[in-house]
This record gives sequence, structure tokens and C-alpha cells, in this order.
Amino acid sequence: MTFGQKLKYYREKQKMGQESLAELSHISVSTIRKYESDERKPKKEQVESVALALHISPAALMDHSIDNSVDVYPWLYSIGEWGNIRFTGEKDSEGKYIKDTISIKFDNPDLMDFIKDWADKKEELESVKTASSLIKDEATKKMMEQRINDLSSELENTLVMDRISKSIYFEEELPKNYPSNKIKKDTPKLNKYSDMLNVLTDIARSSIKLECVGVYERVWDAKAIFTFDASTLDLEKMSQYAEDCYAKFLYYYDEFAKLGIKTEGYAFVQGGVKYYRYIIKDRTLASALYIINKLLENKDKELDEYERQEVDEYVEENIRMYNVPVELSR
Repeated sequence: MTFGQKLKYYREKQKMGQESLAELSHISVSTIRKYESDERKPKKEQVESVALALHISPAALMDHSIDNSVDVYPWLYSIGEWGNIRFTGEKDSEGKYIKDTISIKFDNPDLMDFIKDWADKKEELESVKTASSLIKDEATKKMMEQRINDLSSELENTLVMDRISKSIYFEEELPKNYPSNKIKKDTPKLNKYSDMLNVLTDIARSSIKLECVGVYERVWDAKAIFTFDASTLDLEKMSQYAEDCYAKFLYYYDEFAKLGIKTEGYAFVQGGVKYYRYIIKDRTLASALYIINKLLENKDKELDEYERQEVDEYVEENIRMYNVPVELSR
């Protein structure tokens, strides 16, 4: 497929209009139209701009035409380095591989899945070609030849482009899983930053996968960003402890909004995995997240009892630094 065809494919996959893509990529609408109709070829900078707007790698849009084996060498070597290539085959008396017996495999499971599907598709294509060569009826033979052409053109779509589409970033609305009345009743009102930090500490110790980031786009525009792996919030799989931790977090998230502090929440899908993201635009909370991250970075490590106690004491001691009131947004 051409650059223009790929660009249109990924844009439409995300239900994005040409105007939206132009706005996000800072390229004019007329230029986007010329790219999609292949009237104009983009420079490297433009390819990177539209790829960023579409949340895909620039490599997904590039023309990978290969004219000879020399073109293959750098690509194959890079793939081997990234995918951790392994060689199998017979060896001669000097312990060197015999050329006609060498096969390659990769330790990367995604790459091996791709190769398996590719092999199956090629096998299907070869079977149709063999069957077509044995047919005498001209009408049937013509129909089979059309099927061969269709299968050949489908290869890139089904093997490559559909896979890339699954890794595209999509935003969605958050589910309506508000904390229960019991949680609201039993959980103290949000008064101090340490209240939220204690809840986050409990989450960090639970089975819930959480990422906390304090971001300062400007000194006056700090954000505390909480990203949950939605698969770990499945009520059927969660422990009661983890469920209560998440419910308390939602309760305090709402409390921040009631205090006049700006919040934002949305779900998104990246690489086929769904995440829930909550943002609290507060400088003090953004600064305090280093405490929780201390727990999270040690969560899956094999710490002995002394090391674990040391981390817990560090976290508890630093949380006390934030026994300060949560104030209205300035």
C-alpha cells in the first residue's frame, strides 16, 4: 500500500476527519488531502507529525519497498537485534552452519505470532494456487484467480495493518463505578493530603496495578496523574480489600473536585489494554507522589522482612509531612 492509502486507513480507523488530523499534526487540510491521494510525498518531518497525531509509529506509514538483497540486510539485522534472533540448523565438521539448513526463530512472542499467521496465510494462498492450476473450467478458473488476487492484497492488511490498528490509542468515557454509600459513610472526609496518600498507599500494596506521575507543565499547572490497569479492577477477580481501596480513591477524587480543585478523568486503550486515568490538578499532591512511587517500585521485588519494613517506615514517615489541609484551588 502507498503512504496515502496507509494514512487514510489509520485515520479512518480512529474515526478522525481530515480536518482533525490537520489540526493535530499542524499540517494544512489541503496537504493532508494531497497526501491521501498520493499527489504529494511528505518529508520525514511531516511523516513524524501525522504519525504522532495518529498515535502510531512513523514506520507504520513508510514505504518499505525492497529492490534487492542489499536493502534487506539492515532491516533484517535490526529485527534480529530487537526480537532476539536464534538460529537453528545443521553444522559442518568445523561447527559452522550449513547454508541450506539454517532457520531463524525469535524469542519475542509477538513476532512469532506474526510469523505463524504469515505462514498460515501463505499456505492458504499456495493451496488456492495449486487448486486453480488443476481446474479446466474457464469460469471457475477465473473466479479462483480473483480469489488469489484478493488473498494477496489482503496479506498486508490482515498481517500488518490490522495488528498496528490494535495498538492505536483510543480514548473512551470512564465507567460509572462510583463508590458505594457505605464507603462514603465509613471513609473520613478529605481534609488533609495525607488522607489521599494513605489510600494510595493501600492501593500500592494491593493487587491493583497503578502508575502515579507528578507532572509540571508549568510551575502553576501541576498535575497528579493516576493510571490504573483496568484488568486489575475487574470486580469478579478483585479482593474485597482491593475493591475498597479503589472505591476510597474514587471517593477522594470526587472530594477534590468538590473543593474546587480541577479534575479530569477518561479511559483509554493502548496496545489492546484498557486503562483508567484520573488527573487532579494540584501542585502539592503532584509533589507528594514520590512517596507512593517508592512503594510501587518495590512492589514486585523480592524484599526481605527488614527491607520491606524499611520501605514502609520511609513511606509512613513522609506521609506525615503532608498532614496539611487540602485548600481550594488558587
